[in-house]
Amino acid sequence: MVNISHNKVTSGHFTVLPSEKVYGQLCLASTNSYLHLLSDVKLKHIEKISNEIIHGVLENGDHVTLLDCNFSGTSHQL
Repeated sequence: MVNISHNKVTSGHFTVLPSEKVYGQLCLASTNSYLHLLSDVKLKHIEKISNEIIHGVLENGDHVTLLDCNFSGTSHQL
């Protein structure tokens, strides 16, 4: 189990959907936890991320598994 500091942002790469690896920032804050995904391309079928299991590898090499994720919002800058 990863020991991530509460309310501290930790960066890493996360696999969303079957095979899209995306850089993101994870913050664990009880019911206000979030994963902010950053990508230079629009993610296909982003709405399907809700209720998916997301696997990630943090910058320090630790592996994380996020359960029952809910998708909220999107932005894409060209």
